[in-house]
Amino acid sequence: MSEAGSIRAGYSFSQTLDNIHKEDLAYDNFYTKANGSIYLNADAPGQWFTLSETLKPQFNFSNSVGGTQVDEFYLSSELRAGVPKAGVTYTLSQKVYNHYNKVTPTVTDTTDRWGEWNKTDVTAHNLSFSKKISSFTLGFYFQLKPLVEVIRPSLGYSRGGFSASADFSMKRPPESERFRKDVLNFNLAYSDGRTSVSFSNKYDFTLVEDESVSRWKGYSLVQKLSLKPLDGLTLSQSSTFKGKFEPNKLQLSASYVLDTDVMDLSTSTSMSFKDRNFQKENLNLSVRLSQDKITFWKGRIGFDSSLRMAFNYDFENPYRTSFTIDLTFGFAIAEFLDLAVGVSSANKTFARYYENGSFSLKSMLDDLFRSFDFFGEGRRNTGFNLNSFKVQLVHYMRDWNLYVDAQGSLTTKYSNKYEWVPTVTVYVKWNAIPELTTQGYWDGVSDVWT
Repeated sequence: MSEAGSIRAGYSFSQTLDNIHKEDLAYDNFYTKANGSIYLNADAPGQWFTLSETLKPQFNFSNSVGGTQVDEFYLSSELRAGVPKAGVTYTLSQKVYNHYNKVTPTVTDTTDRWGEWNKTDVTAHNLSFSKKISSFTLGFYFQLKPLVEVIRPSLGYSRGGFSASADFSMKRPPESERFRKDVLNFNLAYSDGRTSVSFSNKYDFTLVEDESVSRWKGYSLVQKLSLKPLDGLTLSQSSTFKGKFEPNKLQLSASYVLDTDVMDLSTSTSMSFKDRNFQKENLNLSVRLSQDKITFWKGRIGFDSSLRMAFNYDFENPYRTSFTIDLTFGFAIAEFLDLAVGVSSANKTFARYYENGSFSLKSMLDDLFRSFDFFGEGRRNTGFNLNSFKVQLVHYMRDWNLYVDAQGSLTTKYSNKYEWVPTVTVYVKWNAIPELTTQGYWDGVSDVWT
């Protein structure tokens, strides 16, 4: 912000245009959207006053083959004023105007509506104060009418690696003449680079409005601890408590990252427990091995690859256990070609590996070997199946770029059972006007190019 003061004005604009034709260039649908912003910002000398006003218009228009036309226009406003030296900021955001017009062969529906002073059209209306004095930060927040009135004073302290903060909010419902206690937060934290620990305390007064319930019902605590004993190794723990310090959830995790000049290794494991007896809930293991991009021929040709394996074990329902493998490969020729290939395999049929209620590792390994039986029927009777694939190709030319996107996945989008649905998208983009494209699309369900 300039000490001499300044006035700035400007605008932004974007437009989307879709003109869709089906096979044989039969007209199907037309859609366009134009939106932008117009802003004016003013700063007084010495940071004594700032003012900004932003208007955001948006226009939508669509015309379908059935003869239905819809045009809409929205206008919203955001006003911000403040005194930076005093730490005071005022914000008012609201819907100013809305026009809606729908024309069908039989009916015309038109609505013109100006914004009103109510909680539907006013999306933000508040006054805030924040001032740092030495190691302390004092703050006040007021949410104003027509929204639900809120008062929230706050106080923070920070010195070295230690920090503490507290805030207390009160609300006044529309039908009430006085403010009611809402939420009290009190947080403590410490961090020195190798160790970090935090305690987040919350008391929700709305949960104890009934005098018959325990006063402890409104209390909850979230505690987190992170240790970095070695470079690349992180040990973490988090716990949540509710009521009278009754354990609600505990999570333990560890991660290790090894970065070399050729390969990168990233591993993580976590285990969660729940309820006061710390019942085992989930176990998650993940390993990712990625190859740094290798280039040759004066750096113009390069390729990279990565492999990720993830295992999730559900202690409550072992049959929901899953194992996924993701493999990606990239190849590039500078200013000529980019190729990215991704394959994902998922096994969610661990129920088949249980014999007499016990997990059989031999059954799982036998099933894994069957997935590599490409010449017999083994791969048709295995839980290790291809879940999805994706191929993206970009061919760079002088005036145009050719894009090809082919992918397939198991989905229930078109029926009540999983189906393998491949799709192919091909489009050409003119470099002079990137928004101008020509696109073709095919999927395995309709088996028709559009």
